[in-house]
Amino acid sequence: MVELYVTTGARKTALLTVREDGRVKVAVAAQPEDGRANKELLGFFKAKYGECALFLGQKSRKKTVYIKKTGPTELARQIASNI
Repeated sequence: MVELYVTTGARKTALLTVREDGRVKVAVAAQPEDGRANKELLGFFKAKYGECALFLGQKSRKKTVYIKKTGPTELARQIASNI
């Protein structure tokens, strides 16, 4: 699982940085209306890391995403290399 801090309405969806609280800051192009931002966020993570699901934070900027095929150490390494 990876903990995220999501901002919406960006020019493009991208990983930005790791915040002081350990959450990965992610910019999402979609607006948070009718679940569009969550759908885009999950599509972004699925394309990069495989099967995933929103675990916590359906209506919050702070989200936890479960990524099935990646262990926490490998996931941290992959995310760090993409920032």
